[in-house]
Amino acid sequence: MRKTKASRSKASRCVVFDWITPYSCHTLKSGHWNGPRNRRFMSTVFDCITRTETCYKRSTDSIFAHWNRSARPSSDAARALIEDWFARIPITEQRELRSRFRCGFDAGLAAAFQELCLHELFLRAGCKPTLHATLAGTAKQPDFLVQEADGSELLLEAKSSTDISSGPENNPWRNRILDFLRGFKCDGFSLGVGEVTAGSSDLSQRLLRKHIREGLSTPVDGNPERILIPPLETDDGWKIRLTAFSDASFTNKSRCVLYEAWSRTWNGPTCALLNSLKKKGGRYGDGVSMPFVIAVNSFDPMLVDRDYEEPLLGERGFWGSSSAPQYRRVSAVLFTKNLWPETLLAGQVESRLYLNPFAQRPYNGILTKLDTFRFEGGSWQRYPGKAIHELLQLRPQDSSSW
Repeated sequence: MRKTKASRSKASRCVVFDWITPYSCHTLKSGHWNGPRNRRFMSTVFDCITRTETCYKRSTDSIFAHWNRSARPSSDAARALIEDWFARIPITEQRELRSRFRCGFDAGLAAAFQELCLHELFLRAGCKPTLHATLAGTAKQPDFLVQEADGSELLLEAKSSTDISSGPENNPWRNRILDFLRGFKCDGFSLGVGEVTAGSSDLSQRLLRKHIREGLSTPVDGNPERILIPPLETDDGWKIRLTAFSDASFTNKSRCVLYEAWSRTWNGPTCALLNSLKKKGGRYGDGVSMPFVIAVNSFDPMLVDRDYEEPLLGERGFWGSSSAPQYRRVSAVLFTKNLWPETLLAGQVESRLYLNPFAQRPYNGILTKLDTFRFEGGSWQRYPGKAIHELLQLRPQDSSSW
């Protein structure tokens, strides 16, 4: 039978899985199964293609686009983990979750991976997680309705926070300029990027190239090994500070050396976590007779112990105080830090479960196997548990070669 254009397109997107191992896929041929008939038909998150690109992620790339075409070991590991877990998502939920991975927005991908990880965590613990189940008597669909091994049930809402205390602004014009600077060729020199603040419109690369070459030809401080290029400032808000280092005196021979001074700030990690909790905290009223947990993942590298605890209790805290409790329907909060394929595989994801001391329906389920914090004697007391990668049955890998 001759392949049509439509059938070839379908074959490139769909695979058949038996038990998932990295890239254990069987493509369709001529519209027929090429594996045993009892194997089920499903999509993959990533394209089944040959990958040869080994360069680092470009600023203008989404994370999915980089993972999808990269042959780097870290990308191979991320794809394999995601495909393995995705194969255990119910087929009725795969289309929506796949589209979120492939949406082109990193924040959407982060949220999709958080849900995928939580689904796998409950499966590994012997629970029955249902995605977006409709609650009886309501029109609400929680991220997870979980039946634990003892028959008890749990509602869980997931939130991924990409707000950070300090870091680079995510602006497509700025990303394009950073890629331009990384590839800029200036004989005998490497560029150091002190600041790139984006303006209100796109910046001409021709203008920037001319500015850099003029700065290289007229050193302002007379130092031939380090040339301070005059700042470039435009009427629409662009501000770029660059330094050119002589390759003869600088050990790093790369074309571009980034030591960026970040040009975007956030109100602080406590504010970001509290906002995430409030967005989910009021979703369910007293009519739901089961514990309710909020899982919040943060990518803020500045988080320390007090940043997790300050948003929870006190006059302005999420749960308030014993005299004025708030959000008593939220039984517990699960915080994770930097939940990501590579960090999970390296055993570097921090997780901690905080139990609400004023909860209407206290929680004591499977998540308490993680590090758990209870408010006792006027302070949070830690009850050590397993790391999240242990509950996911992942053996930590050496990431030094990634």
